[in-house]
Amino acid sequence: MNNLLNKKSNTEKVPFILKIGFCIMFVLFLFSLLCITYKKEYKLKYDENSTLDYKVYLKDNNFYTEKYLGMDNAYIASLVDYIDINMNYNFSTEEDIKLNYDYKILATVNIKNRNGKNIYKKDEILYESGKKDVSNYKLFGIKENVKINYDKYNDLAKAFIENYKLSGVEAVLDVKLLVNVGGKSFEYDSDASNKSAILLNIPLASDTTEFTINYNLSNESDVILQHSEALITNKLLLGLIIILAICDLIGMIITVLIIIRSRNAQAKYDVELKRIKKTYGDYMCETNLTQKREDMEKTTSMKVISVKNFNGLVDAVDKINKPILFHEEDSKSSVFYVYDEKVCYIYHMSVKDFEK
Repeated sequence: MNNLLNKKSNTEKVPFILKIGFCIMFVLFLFSLLCITYKKEYKLKYDENSTLDYKVYLKDNNFYTEKYLGMDNAYIASLVDYIDINMNYNFSTEEDIKLNYDYKILATVNIKNRNGKNIYKKDEILYESGKKDVSNYKLFGIKENVKINYDKYNDLAKAFIENYKLSGVEAVLDVKLLVNVGGKSFEYDSDASNKSAILLNIPLASDTTEFTINYNLSNESDVILQHSEALITNKLLLGLIIILAICDLIGMIITVLIIIRSRNAQAKYDVELKRIKKTYGDYMCETNLTQKREDMEKTTSMKVISVKNFNGLVDAVDKINKPILFHEEDSKSSVFYVYDEKVCYIYHMSVKDFEK
């Protein structure tokens, strides 16, 4: 009964250590939550207004007396020289929160197939502002002018289409004003940040020589920008928790390696024990070993000799012509011995012998 309890305790000892390691890791995780606060949150309600004006300047020709054509007209592609665009964007809020913003004007050539999927895309930054602080905290405005060299982008689109002999494709130049609004030390989470406040779609390389310009303006009211962040309230404690967690993780890794090593040694031990029984089974007899080696030396007149391997025990059998007696102490060790009236040869085999 005691041997059975010993077997159970030995097999469950290492997994129990792993359970302790996971418990420690969980407790450290709970303590780490005490070091982090998720309370800092900003909400900003704002209004925005966008306006756009553009003029399409013409090349010298025999038909138009005007230098340019205004908005919302149809234009002959071969007569377009450049497009002069004025962009205006206004942002206002009732909240007294320190803000900053940045913006850029981006020109993008898009060539799409019949299914609307991009075949070619090329971006060019026409202007980039860098960070700007809102001086009175509640509103700011953007006024920018850009001139689009129509032939530059039109020739690029035509060259790509002709080079790859594409048909049924759509080429468009998108001109965008992108505005990003943030706090003095953070960015808002909402998609309203880094959005297109103004978007123009200018057709390129169209099958017809006539085209129109489409545009979208962002004019919204009562829009909410939201920001939240985690704050570390106790850096010293959090650092200590991280160190302890690393140590705990290293300990669990070492434990797992010990488990793997122990299982490999157990497998080798089982194979060797099976081989011995199969090879020398006719010369062996299982018995109960009631005395330890030290007790046998004290209580009997026999000389007790320990051999280093099983082959040494086989040599002893040849000398004294006696059977091999063996006893399995538990699943991890066995004792083999041969004796007569004067001498006893013992070979002790255990799992530990295979861990080397």
